[in-house]
Amino acid sequence: MACYTVSNCVLENIESDKKYMTDLLMVFAQQTNPYKVALDKSDRIIGVYAKISESNEFAATWLNLMTMKPSSFERITVETDDVANMEELFLRVCSSTKSQQKLIVHSHENWKHYRYDQPTIIIYRDIQVRVYDRDEAIIELNRNDSTIVNAHKSIIATNQSSIIDGKIE
Repeated sequence: MACYTVSNCVLENIESDKKYMTDLLMVFAQQTNPYKVALDKSDRIIGVYAKISESNEFAATWLNLMTMKPSSFERITVETDDVANMEELFLRVCSSTKSQQKLIVHSHENWKHYRYDQPTIIIYRDIQVRVYDRDEAIIELNRNDSTIVNAHKSIIATNQSSIIDGKIE
């Protein structure tokens, strides 16, 4: 399971284009996806999402779907009481996820408090956080890594399956 941190700026700007609702945010709400959205244990992020949802029906719909059982959120054990601003709140949670520190933002250009070390990397507390803008995130979340195999008169096992006593006639 991959865990992403979705910045407040994504929800604040969700009305700008339908594709960001359907191809970005709704991917997390799907039951069959392998992705979760990271939250802090003290619920500061969910509070930010709820506040945005008060005046944004698209964000409210997404938040409602995300909180249905089973939830598509993943609580991360991290203290957030001492963060200085919204950027740091989301960076703190993202940097505390295990193995994949992936943050989704509306635009790279709008992040002002933290300097990019590389075009899509912010170093926060000596941890590399990979930052995706809304369009990069759509590509990342909707990647299709499947391989098409055309076989004639063959038996093929895929996806860790096995074939026992197979015959080609």
